[in-house]
Order: sequence, then C-alpha cells, then structure tokens
Amino acid sequence: MSTELTTTPGAAGLTQDDPGKEFKTIAANGEALLKDAAHATADRLAAARRKLERQLAAAKAGLGSAGTAVGAKAKSIACSTDGYVRDNPWKTVGLAAVAGVLVGIVLIRR
Repeated sequence: MSTELTTTPGAAGLTQDDPGKEFKTIAANGEALLKDAAHATADRLAAARRKLERQLAAAKAGLGSAGTAVGAKAKSIACSTDGYVRDNPWKTVGLAAVAGVLVGIVLIRR
C-alpha cells in the first residue's frame, strides 16, 4: 500500500469555479492517508501528512478569497436592487403584489 497522495492539477488551491471539487479531492487524500497509516513508515506518513496540511491551508486561503468575492458581488447586487426600488417604487409594489398573488394561488391549490 502507498501513502502517496494523488492530486489533480491545482488541487492544492481552491478555485472559484468548483470549490466543492477541491474539497472532495482533499477529503479523498485524507481518507487514503488514514487507510494507509497502519502500513506506512513514519517518514512516508509524515510526508503525506505535510502534503495534506499544505492542501488544507491552500484551500482555506482560497475559500477566504472566494468568500470575499461573493460578498462583494452580493453587496453590488443589493445596491443595484436598492437603486431600482428607489427609482421605481410603484413598479416594485406591483411586482410584489403579483408575486404574492401567485404564491397564494400555488398554496391554495396544494
């Protein structure tokens, strides 16, 4: 059995395109490390552990930057929505009323 961790290109960092894939890779590497721990030498186990720790640190850093980007985008959307509502209050009230009626119809039919 081998404690060598397999990684995909870029698995050490978190991409904004598919962060779930990165964490699945890290989880799979961790599981492989646990399975091979009983049969591994101390040096190989330590090397595999260091590699997994580097991947986790990179993923945490990537998640922080992805969270910052998502927060900035949400703030931008909120500002745009606020501007639209302030410029078109009656349209907004009308759309909210229509949405309420549609939700009411759907709930009544259930």
